[in-house]
Amino acid sequence: MDERDQWIIQALQVDGRASFERIGRAVGLPAQMVARRYQRLRAEGTVRVVGWSPYWALGATPWLLRIRCAPDRADRIARALAARSATTWVRTSGGGEIVCGLRAATPGEEEQLLVSLDRTPRVVSVAAYCVLHRFGAGRAPWRGWPSPLGPDRVALLAPDEPTSRRPERAGGRRPEVSAVDRRLLAELGVDGRTPVSDLAARAGVSESAARRRLRALRETGVVRFEVDFDPRAVGLRTEAMLWLTVPPSALAEVGDALAGHPDVSFAAATSGPVPLAASLLLPDPSAVYTHLIDTVGALSAVTGASTTIFTRTYKRQGGPPLWPRPSPVGAGTGTRPVGTGIPPVDAALRRG
Repeated sequence: MDERDQWIIQALQVDGRASFERIGRAVGLPAQMVARRYQRLRAEGTVRVVGWSPYWALGATPWLLRIRCAPDRADRIARALAARSATTWVRTSGGGEIVCGLRAATPGEEEQLLVSLDRTPRVVSVAAYCVLHRFGAGRAPWRGWPSPLGPDRVALLAPDEPTSRRPERAGGRRPEVSAVDRRLLAELGVDGRTPVSDLAARAGVSESAARRRLRALRETGVVRFEVDFDPRAVGLRTEAMLWLTVPPSALAEVGDALAGHPDVSFAAATSGPVPLAASLLLPDPSAVYTHLIDTVGALSAVTGASTTIFTRTYKRQGGPPLWPRPSPVGAGTGTRPVGTGIPPVDAALRRG
């Protein structure tokens, strides 16, 4: 991406539903040119705006799953996981390791998936980490752009509609989310810039009602908008996950320090033996080494670290799988284990 493309995406990070005219004023381009550039980037799969709901707003529970399987099975299992609506992202590394995000929206959903993985052939081990707290201001936008937009241009992008500054962790009663709201959220999860007229038609309400509900969802923090972009477009070809051992007394200090670093796209406290996980976006593996030495190494409270270098992304930020979804396998193919009621996770990708 050139400088203007980067500026357009940074403007969308400020307000994902900003008009092309308002973005054009900020980046110094006519609105029609901004629209053409954005549509090209979206058609290429480089960028899209996603509407998402904080976990507390929908009563969901976030998890990280770390799965080890036979190397020749990793692609099939990763595809099957990416096809599930409950997974928010899916990546693999060399040697048969799969790491994915899971949003358990119903009680026992994560347990069902774990049982299904346990019954999947060639899966060696599964570790589940509940995300206890995300460091930083909710989902803070990535800030490591080669060509920053700059504060003067950002100041021209005040949102057209009020948005909530509520923190990620809820306090008090959860907002009411109606059936219409859920239909709107489902559409915004596919394309956060879906016009209000289309939202209204798909949700079965009037345009004025859809606009009113969208405004209310933004004001209460039930829907927020972020930019999902392919980091390779700005030369960031290495994505990695750090698993850090930190004593409880220093967990907040280390987590906040990592969340504020431009290389870090995600940092969270987790359950289990590894209390802190962080994601990195970097140009190459040698930059991961530099980050470990200069950034993690400077945090004296960190007593242990392991690194996962991802080699392929199957799903990004709650979106659809990044490959054509296979046709559903019909009944009677022999893929359901006898007496379990829960098929293996890769059953939908099998052929009889």
